[in-house]
Amino acid sequence: MWDVPVSPYESDSRATIERQVKAARDAGITGFISSWMGIGNRTDKNFATLLDVSKGTGFASAIYLETGAPGLGSEQEIVAALRYVAATYGSNPGFARVGGKPAIFFWNASAAGGLGFWRSVRSQVDPNTQWHWNVETDRPDQWLDVFDGVHLFSAASWTGDPTSIYQGLKTKVDAAATRTGQPKVWAAGVAPGWDNSRQGASARVVVNRENGNYYARRWEAALSSDPGLVTVSSWNEWGEGSEIEPGASYGNLYLGITGEYSSIYRQGAQAAEAVPSAPRFNMGFKGTADQIPYIVG
Repeated sequence: MWDVPVSPYESDSRATIERQVKAARDAGITGFISSWMGIGNRTDKNFATLLDVSKGTGFASAIYLETGAPGLGSEQEIVAALRYVAATYGSNPGFARVGGKPAIFFWNASAAGGLGFWRSVRSQVDPNTQWHWNVETDRPDQWLDVFDGVHLFSAASWTGDPTSIYQGLKTKVDAAATRTGQPKVWAAGVAPGWDNSRQGASARVVVNRENGNYYARRWEAALSSDPGLVTVSSWNEWGEGSEIEPGASYGNLYLGITGEYSSIYRQGAQAAEAVPSAPRFNMGFKGTADQIPYIVG
């Protein structure tokens, strides 16, 4: 990893989850989208702990269904998993809701199948669309016939001009809402940078953090697209170098930036002129996936 946490920790530890929830709440984050790899998996047990730790705090979390993980590849497996999630967590007040509906976020949906596959899955587990299904894609015009919203885990890290990308995606999401007659949600993604070069990944992505300035510009691009949600990639994806959790080289820098921009976001359209111009952060810091923070207005 290019950096390490301030202190080593175990993600399965309740004390770790308690600390993470407190730090995230203090930074204006309203919940985690927690990596979920199936019934009885350690990620399932950790999610249950996350909900219990968050009880009474207003911090509400959703699962990130890791499509393609062992046991989450076939239609039968995914149907069983989604029924389990609905029965086990759906009524929990700590389970995140979007538009009043309990929310599930889907990673790499195409790994299992196309629209026909997911239309069949949804007809079996959520035929009356009582849940919010949000899919990771940059092709909302294709996927929003089945799903209710889109997000970008990559936070458009492949482009130097996220503003036009985000605004274009928001236009497509709005068009899908008009076409289907159903509300659709655009969740703009932001990231502090990226560095998976030490992981042996087939696709190497290295994006310089610029002492926080890259993160600030991504926030400004996201806010300019009038998102229904802002997702942050990520809280603790240390292996890919996209984490905002306090690190040995940068301390609390990214939590501070998150707090500032999440506050601006919550103020709504009236605060549009208050969005500061990057670059603006130069704080002098030297320079297993679990959770993605999200912020709601």
